[in-house]
Amino acid sequence: MRYFSPLFAGVLMSALLQTTAFAEKTGTSIIIEQQNLSGSIGKWTLLSPHEMQFKESEATKTFYNLPEGIFTLFVTPPQGANTTIRVHKGDELLTTVKTPQVTFSMQKGDDIRISISYIFTRVGTVGVQSDPAGLHFEMIGPGSIRIADDTPQSYLHSPEGQYAVTYETLEGCRVPATQSLLLEKDKRITFSLSLVCDSADAQRALLKNQQTGDDKYVTVSIQGQNVTFTDVPQSSWFASSVFRAAKHGVISGYKDTTGNLTGVFGPENLVTRGELAKIAHKIIGIAPLDANLPQNSSARNEWFASYIASAENNGWEVFLDATIDMHAPALRAEVVITLLQILNIPLQWQKGDLFSDVYLFTPFANAIETAAREGIIDDTQLFFRPQDPINRAEMAKLITIAMDKLVLK
Repeated sequence: MRYFSPLFAGVLMSALLQTTAFAEKTGTSIIIEQQNLSGSIGKWTLLSPHEMQFKESEATKTFYNLPEGIFTLFVTPPQGANTTIRVHKGDELLTTVKTPQVTFSMQKGDDIRISISYIFTRVGTVGVQSDPAGLHFEMIGPGSIRIADDTPQSYLHSPEGQYAVTYETLEGCRVPATQSLLLEKDKRITFSLSLVCDSADAQRALLKNQQTGDDKYVTVSIQGQNVTFTDVPQSSWFASSVFRAAKHGVISGYKDTTGNLTGVFGPENLVTRGELAKIAHKIIGIAPLDANLPQNSSARNEWFASYIASAENNGWEVFLDATIDMHAPALRAEVVITLLQILNIPLQWQKGDLFSDVYLFTPFANAIETAAREGIIDDTQLFFRPQDPINRAEMAKLITIAMDKLVLK
């Protein structure tokens, strides 16, 4: 078998793309897409039936009017990552392999889509904090990881390697040097900065004042009873959302064994799929189907059984899979598609260009991008984290946005 050098392959590919056979967007085609939560991608080599090699490291690449025959794709993943390759023909999934190589056949008129995803097996946790809190920072890491955020933050499942953080300083404070630390598998690194200047002292005083006083926690009337959430400071970013969602009866705090509210909201606790089903019913003000037995066995004989049965009956997409665990945390993508369904917002075709971790073939990608365009989620962030769980504070924020959407209809 004869192989072309990378340089020759690049020249050959460029020439081919200038011809009608490869430039026209009709007929047989292959789309190759790379996905990685951290943003770093690998390299691949596509071997055609005529023994031509096409090498790329782009996130997405499309070839049009390719010849019929057997193709082989070889992938070199980012360091420390495992590879999964999925081959689609139209809407049909042809094969899934957890190796960096796949072979497939092309016939005239086929539209093949190849999704290459990477999962890091050697990961740890990266923390970024400052005194005073709220400083803006930029972090770069292995591959092409680049994150801009405000302190304090903690990033789970970060690939091992070298990380560097640059803080923005306050007026009158010295400019801090860039910090660099090495993350090893299953370990944690923490970047920390303490500013000493008048501006820093003023910000510390402001933060302290926001957390003192008799009225520092959110109080709301629930079922005719005034409840103070002792874990929801009025200065917190989610305070107003918790107040509105609780006031309208969509969510409440935790109860004791006798059914009395304890005054604990649990903003960091994760929302389960069973809780999501109940919340969805509460937002639009419909009652569950008490008489129906849910198809999902994990929901039977549970307090949320009627909500799951009702969600199944209503055709809410997340709940149509009878095999998933309703006790497990709801994923951010699952929350978004559910909110769009109950609000009856039409889905728009996804483009894969809004978030660095939402691609054309990401589950519920069309819902995520629709939600961003509708103002339900923030489209200014680099990552959406579709497969991450959602906590109660984040859920409260989405609830208030959904209620506002209902009012506008």
